[in-house]
Amino acid sequence: MIFHIYMKTNSYKWIAVGIAIISLITISYLIGQNSKNQNLSTSNPTSNIGTNQKIVSSPNPPPNSSPNSTQNNSSQITSTDIAPYLTGVVEVVCSKMNTSGVEQPNDTGSASLWSFSGGNYDVVTNEHVIAGNDQCYIYNTDVGAYNLDLSNIRIWNGLADEAIIPISLPSLQLIPDQTGLPPISKLNYGISSLRDCPSDMPQNSPVVVIGFPAFSSMLTHNLENIYKNEITTNGTVSGYDSSPANGGLPDSNYYISATIDSGNSGGISFSKDSNGLCLLGIPTWITSTGNYSDEGIVQNIYNILYKN
Repeated sequence: MIFHIYMKTNSYKWIAVGIAIISLITISYLIGQNSKNQNLSTSNPTSNIGTNQKIVSSPNPPPNSSPNSTQNNSSQITSTDIAPYLTGVVEVVCSKMNTSGVEQPNDTGSASLWSFSGGNYDVVTNEHVIAGNDQCYIYNTDVGAYNLDLSNIRIWNGLADEAIIPISLPSLQLIPDQTGLPPISKLNYGISSLRDCPSDMPQNSPVVVIGFPAFSSMLTHNLENIYKNEITTNGTVSGYDSSPANGGLPDSNYYISATIDSGNSGGISFSKDSNGLCLLGIPTWITSTGNYSDEGIVQNIYNILYKN
């Protein structure tokens, strides 16, 4: 009897110990879960935002069409984008008669080939590139050399620095032995049909400039520093020159970070937006913007094409 009571008492003891152990395990688990939930709440501050509040994980600024916009067009201009237009950019070489009555090379610049309705084939360049010269021709190692008809210069307006000059015949005066040149109608006029960029491309939009800058001079035809290599440079729209508005032109021109030099004047500048490559304008001049750097200016294509 005593043994039975002992065994029964001892059984209760072990049952109590088991219950205590299970209770401790349960309490530890609950404490651990509560601590984990607290940590998750601390690491995610939006979990306590009220239902009437808007959660924004990556805010985007609203579109801004103002010329002072800092919106970034993330598309980059590729070599594939500009390849169809490279042979549509040419060097302009002009000459002037010296005091001895001999024509001497005088000015160089750049131009782009344009085709207009009515079968007109022209170059578009800056007026200052051809001003004061007796004759000019265009040249590109992949195209050849063609004379320009300076007696029939046209303009869209008298406010921008522009000139539209008919292409006449292959030039044999300074570059002889040009055999097999394509007829004028077969040159690359793709630039003239390219879409114009919006008139206020945002800052930091990509820019490519194509032209024949002075730093690319090459020796050919025994005329040093006259002929240049075609050069492309990259940059962005870095700001806006609003001074043309004071002269009656409708839009701001562009400051660009792409490297340009004398000789780039009259060439071409592209940009790119969500709709693809577009025509930004014509590199025109370099202006000092600081003690140690120069900034190039591209005439807005809308200022070039403006009809007054």
